[in-house]
Amino acid sequence: MTMELPAPGGTVPSQRIHLTRVPDASGTTVTLADAAEKYGVSRSTLKRRLADGEIQGAHKLPGPRGDEWHLPVAALEALGYRPGQELDGSATDHEPAQDQDDSGQSLFVLVDLVTDLTRDLRQERETRRLELMAANEEHFKTVRDRENTLIDLTRTEERLHVALSQKDELEARLQSETAERERLRVESELLGQRVGDLTSQLQTQSGSWWRRNRRMAKPPLSKPE
Repeated sequence: MTMELPAPGGTVPSQRIHLTRVPDASGTTVTLADAAEKYGVSRSTLKRRLADGEIQGAHKLPGPRGDEWHLPVAALEALGYRPGQELDGSATDHEPAQDQDDSGQSLFVLVDLVTDLTRDLRQERETRRLELMAANEEHFKTVRDRENTLIDLTRTEERLHVALSQKDELEARLQSETAERERLRVESELLGQRVGDLTSQLQTQSGSWWRRNRRMAKPPLSKPE
């Protein structure tokens, strides 16, 4: 069973990477590494052609290292690859002549890829910037809350000092009033003693005065005739 594929260049890179294909009618496929060795072409060239959608029927299957590309032999030979080609020692691979005609298209694909990566990078930087701003705002809020708490504690401590000072003043006043009451009590006792003494003296003097007056007021005894 085959699957109809879009024309070369008719997909964007994100669609090409995740596109899964089934083998063509020939049923003969090779892995990316085997194709590079068999046809004498670099893996980077094959990957570029896969990204461009030029290898019809290429698909991914699970392998020992994850999903691996499987390339139809017929599709590779249709592109001009032949077994036995060897890689040149220079930086240029032995590729079909039509690769040079497609270089412009590949360049556009590369430019689009770089543009997408640049856009993604900018979005990631903006996201990180917003996250950092949010984290800084939260940090500043925490610092402000701690500063307000410290201010409240300082004010409470000041009020406590004032209350303690008032307490000391009240205690000193209480001690002074207690001493004054004690002084007044002592003076009152002394005054009471003096009043008692004066009363005793007055009573003594009064008794003497009455006795003296009674003697003076008594009529003399008359002599008998």
